[in-house]
Amino acid sequence: MKTSSQPVYAKQAAELMKTLRKLSASDLSKLMSLSDNLSELNAKRNLAWKAKHDDKNSRQAIFAFRGDVYQGFDVDTLSAAEVRRSDKHIRILSGLYGILRPLDLIQPYRLEMGTKLKTEHGSNLYQFWGDRVRDKILADLRTTKSDCIVNLASKEYSRAAKLKAIEAQVVVPAFREWRNGEYKMISFFAKQARGMMARHIVTEKVTAVDGLLDFEADGYRYNEKLSTELEPVFTRKSS
Repeated sequence: MKTSSQPVYAKQAAELMKTLRKLSASDLSKLMSLSDNLSELNAKRNLAWKAKHDDKNSRQAIFAFRGDVYQGFDVDTLSAAEVRRSDKHIRILSGLYGILRPLDLIQPYRLEMGTKLKTEHGSNLYQFWGDRVRDKILADLRTTKSDCIVNLASKEYSRAAKLKAIEAQVVVPAFREWRNGEYKMISFFAKQARGMMARHIVTEKVTAVDGLLDFEADGYRYNEKLSTELEPVFTRKSS
């Protein structure tokens, strides 16, 4: 897909990268608990990073990220129309960019939201981003005329969004596996399931909370007994 956009907080990302560039591979290893190889790789990435994002040095975020959540989302099998729909309704939280639309251009980087990177704004990224992530979410809610947020982010990233300060219904789906006679949350599977739920929202054109309850990907089913209004729980017996 050729359609792309610029990150809303590209200026702030450049400010963070200016700080990261001052760190050696050894510094990055200590800051992020990385192996020597990953530290060297990311030190080189930081030096290669450019403030200007274009089709030559960047890629749309939804196609660039490849973690467990994104494997569940499986963007490569979505139609062009579905990708465009995701760009309207999905937002990606990022340590470097703050908040991204799926088709925003990004360059390779490593900076998790929980990283204790010191800047002029404080001792961590939560202090750096302040209210910016929340403000962008509020603006997008107004644009889409929506009053509901489906939070599929981890607690580490959700903290940056300050969702409790937003006047909207915040729904947090949970995913659990049957283990040793009870349903338990297993991180790896929960991450993939969050991506699958995001895909469900896009492909099924979900516009209301009730539409979430029809989610049945990869063996998951809505478990009414374990659920609450704002935390629908989806369980499966085998994985």
